[in-house]
Amino acid sequence: MSLLKLITPLFFVFHYSLLLFAQQIPHPFDSAHSIAMDGYIENGLIYTKSNEISFIEENIRAQLKYTVGQFNGFNGVADLNRVDLTIKSIEQASDRSFKVTYRAKLFIAWSRANQRLTYFELYLPRSTDWNALRIFYRQFGYSQCLDQNAHNVDAGIFWYYYRPDKRNCAVKNSNLSVTIPMTLSPSPENTSNKSPEYDQIWKDGQLILTAIFGKAESGSSSEFDAGTQGFKNTYRQLIQEYGEPVVSNLSPGQIVSGNTPEIRVEFQSLIGPIKVNLFLVDQLQSAPADFIEKYNELTKISDFISYSGHSGLGANIRALANMGEFVTGQYQIFLVNGCDTFAYVDNSLRDAHAKANPLASPYKYFDLITNAMPSYFYSNPRSVMTIVKALSGSRKTYREILAEFDPVQKAVVIGEEDND
Repeated sequence: MSLLKLITPLFFVFHYSLLLFAQQIPHPFDSAHSIAMDGYIENGLIYTKSNEISFIEENIRAQLKYTVGQFNGFNGVADLNRVDLTIKSIEQASDRSFKVTYRAKLFIAWSRANQRLTYFELYLPRSTDWNALRIFYRQFGYSQCLDQNAHNVDAGIFWYYYRPDKRNCAVKNSNLSVTIPMTLSPSPENTSNKSPEYDQIWKDGQLILTAIFGKAESGSSSEFDAGTQGFKNTYRQLIQEYGEPVVSNLSPGQIVSGNTPEIRVEFQSLIGPIKVNLFLVDQLQSAPADFIEKYNELTKISDFISYSGHSGLGANIRALANMGEFVTGQYQIFLVNGCDTFAYVDNSLRDAHAKANPLASPYKYFDLITNAMPSYFYSNPRSVMTIVKALSGSRKTYREILAEFDPVQKAVVIGEEDND
């Protein structure tokens, strides 16, 4: 047997072990407006139709999804992909359902204004089978239990707009809900005074930006669409900051609009060229193949990648996470700039970078910025330009950078623990 045949399986075992390690590593966290909190549930409670463990766990995760709405009422949100769950007991109940108790740990982006809070009560659906959730919605899906900006609400998305702590919401004393105590403490994963890897960004003498803007209304051809406006305003702000581009795919005098959904320009800054790729799309979850092909090529070389648009209750964020091709040694900052993206972003982007860099820690070449609260289209150019300006000259810490974002969205950064 050749030496190559002996080494090859060992390499794949080693590589797989590194990926397993990547699943268990901490998520270093910083923010100007939020703090990472660990939420401990010792006596969770839910009633299910089956005693099968996988079915129960799925039901518990569906129940905990309602924390998105409740925590948003306190300017925070939990990472739904980081729920440590343990089933404690399963008992047959009198109504032929199963009474399940569980233990859970949540990783929460919590408003700094509320960081002294150490105890919190969750008001969650008693059961999460579809019929029970429809009844739960019919009972409480009215203005007293909804966010003031709620719209187009139905039983399927009630969890997002759910505000049980409003004064006149009657969910607390209902037999359709359960009250679950949770204790809160600051997470050891909080960091401070970390910055983007500026030297890594400029190691090739240039800054490459790829920025995607989603339309507010899919299929809209209006120039007043909020997503289209963000796309155009970002281009205008780039010109205001760096002057006319030295290279452009636009014809002389051509007006940027919804009819120019792909812009490739290059600016000259004091420290080097800035190459910008701007895209306007409808919805990432239905992005055409030619866009995905272009995006995949650009992710190989981009230093800063952003998506600004609807989260689609997580669907657009999952679509983004499944795109891209990454190469060894390419450090990147990702801005996933939609509503509550901290709750929706899973480990796919991190693991894709870890796969491209198997001998490095999973966050060595990857920093991720998300939002703990809803963001607004009019703020998207501000977020993108704040990072571009920091990367092209001001060299601020992450906390200083995020302090310049719209404070409403509670932007956070994950993965900067190994930065200077």
